[in-house]
Amino acid sequence: YEAQRHWMELTLHTPLSQWYTHTKLNDLQYWGLDYPPLTAFQSWVCGVWMRSVEPASVALTTSRGWESYHSKLAMRATVIVSDLLFTLPAVHLFVRAFYGREKGGNGARNAWATALIVLAPGPILIDHGHFQYNNWSLGLTTYAVAAILDGKHVCGSVLFTLSLCHKQMSLYLVWPPFVYLLAKNLYGPRPLSGVLLLAAAVIATFALCWLPFLLEPE
Repeated sequence: YEAQRHWMELTLHTPLSQWYTHTKLNDLQYWGLDYPPLTAFQSWVCGVWMRSVEPASVALTTSRGWESYHSKLAMRATVIVSDLLFTLPAVHLFVRAFYGREKGGNGARNAWATALIVLAPGPILIDHGHFQYNNWSLGLTTYAVAAILDGKHVCGSVLFTLSLCHKQMSLYLVWPPFVYLLAKNLYGPRPLSGVLLLAAAVIATFALCWLPFLLEPE
């Protein structure tokens, strides 16, 4: 809780160039921001909400260790809203893509599959009890798999790269999509151009995520 709250405080009140560097206002020994850029931007978005609910909860330096009923309720709301607006649609698209090749849709089966994924105890206990916001990176990964299943390989590559740019834990999941896409393109009609296109998409996505930090003056 305090780590996420502190990152909201930090991203709201300091320039981009200081989010990952040790400064007077950003003591990296005190819950330093240690996730990739999209987590930082997510912290800023959630911080804007927290500031509108209880400004003192994300005030610069004076909010360290802050806990109150309203701030915890507001933080909990950010996780629930993330699930409803981001993760749930991703799971729905994945289930549709996974069963999409079958003739004759089964609405009840799709609903059960979606419910089993969304209600898995691990993400609920971690995200809702621990404020890890893994639902963002897992949601991006799920969107990526849905796109790959639909044959949208470049889109899937971009989405999975965005997942990596949110949390490095997505590296645990990198091999299946990497091997699948590589094999699909190597054995496709235009192997070289297909692989180069995917590589360009990945590099461009990484570059765009980090570009604001490179352009921000010291």
